[in-house]
Amino acid sequence: MGNVYFERMGMLNFYRLLWRNYLLWKSYCGKSKCDFFVAMIVAYLALISTGLSEVKLEMLGHRRWSTSFLAIPILLTTFSFQTMLPSLTPYLKRNAIALRWAIIGGTTLTFFVYLIWQFLVLGVIPLFGPNSLLKALEVGEPVTQFVRQHVQSSWVSSLAEYFGFFALVTSFLGIALGLFDFLSDGLKIKKQGIGKIVLGLLIVIPTFIFSAYFERIFLLALDTSGGFGDSILNGIMPVLMVWIGRYYLHFPNENRVPGGKPLLLFVFAFFLTSLIIEILIHTGFICSIFEACQIMLNQQQYGISF
Repeated sequence: MGNVYFERMGMLNFYRLLWRNYLLWKSYCGKSKCDFFVAMIVAYLALISTGLSEVKLEMLGHRRWSTSFLAIPILLTTFSFQTMLPSLTPYLKRNAIALRWAIIGGTTLTFFVYLIWQFLVLGVIPLFGPNSLLKALEVGEPVTQFVRQHVQSSWVSSLAEYFGFFALVTSFLGIALGLFDFLSDGLKIKKQGIGKIVLGLLIVIPTFIFSAYFERIFLLALDTSGGFGDSILNGIMPVLMVWIGRYYLHFPNENRVPGGKPLLLFVFAFFLTSLIIEILIHTGFICSIFEACQIMLNQQQYGISF
């Protein structure tokens, strides 16, 4: 009981600090996010340099392609950046080329960071067992909590926890930046004076409540956000807008991405597939990625091969 109390008080102080330094004085965001981002990069590079020697290549051989498609909604969430673009545009002075490079460079760099991180985690932490990936999912703990049990160097586990913390903070600041402007525009609240305080509270209070009292809802939100939110708002609707703008309203051709109708149809089909997967999951026709992992855990416990 005492540990839970101190954890929640720590969360409260953390969100209070972010609200004061970022949401009340938004100009502080650039510096604070830059500091956290540099710290995250340092922790990541140190983690990779010390942790790659701990990877066991034989642990990377597990695969189950039949359930891999269930991860598509979560993949959309991990590469979700679109809500930041309205806030990023003024910073880049509405320069289309700079925005395009920010998107391409950001997603490409993120892909390789994720790839190396997956290589490290999957090669260090076993799939089954008391301190395994499936156990982390079952109890709702981050995998960084279990790294210590499987490595010889104490530095690796500490660096993994530092990296996880800074990654969480920088992600929160980035999403909050986009949400700040989104709420201001949608609710018609001015980003000054009392309006700035109200917007800050609308971001921080729900986040604190969910993180303190509904820890596992984060996993569900990742899946649902990608399957419904990203598929519709960041995939299907933009394709329809581009299609109508190009072929019905005949907007100018400047800053047009090549590919034409085939590319638009491919992108539309991909996001529609993600949406259909999410609908089938929520209607019970197929299991979610988390339920599939639970099935794998039960099969392993009862000695059933898969």
